[in-house]
Amino acid sequence: CGAGGPGPRQPRADQDQRSRGLFGASAARRGGGHVSNLHNEKKQRHPDGTVEYWRDVLGYEGCYRVSDRGCVKSLGRIVKGNGHGVQYKPTIILKPNPATRYPTVQICKGGMKWVVSVGELVLITFVGPKPSISHQVRHFPDPDRQNNCLSNLRWGTPKQNADDRIHHGTHPAGEMNGNAKLTTEVVLAMRELYATGQYAYKTIARKFNVPHGRAWAAISRRTWSHV
Repeated sequence: CGAGGPGPRQPRADQDQRSRGLFGASAARRGGGHVSNLHNEKKQRHPDGTVEYWRDVLGYEGCYRVSDRGCVKSLGRIVKGNGHGVQYKPTIILKPNPATRYPTVQICKGGMKWVVSVGELVLITFVGPKPSISHQVRHFPDPDRQNNCLSNLRWGTPKQNADDRIHHGTHPAGEMNGNAKLTTEVVLAMRELYATGQYAYKTIARKFNVPHGRAWAAISRRTWSHV
């Protein structure tokens, strides 16, 4: 589809990997593993000279393809009509649902529907199933969730995603968090008092009229660790 720019293609070192995570077993049921669709890879050359690579979605071969630029294509095919007849469904580029946290598409085959994030579909198709049930789609180095180019995607842990949010300044820490009960000024003042060695946590909590546990967490940097 040409959207998002090609970017450098990720190496295919993971293509022999047989790890099975949350979608590992289901991916295997849909097509036996991501290696099986390599021979179906198609190249699309654009007027600017760049190349976009398309692969069949495992288990949905002949119905859907996804590209390394994060585009999902519904292929032209004969499908059952609303009645007892059939109708031709032309090839279209699917428009991701903008109302979800991450762009998602719905793909269907044989009456089965699968709502999946575009980033997840790209990774499953080009890299393979997630290494473990806890792994998530990681947008890096560009944190934009709309950028689902293969070069910007990888499987990551929740901690890696949290670290990325801190790195990009999108983590709602401190006063940016809508649930914050303290301020940077108060936290620093409490820590200064505690550093004197003359005030206990409970005393500081009473002085600033905050719960003891909240004062202890902020002073000991269990919370507000960015300050």
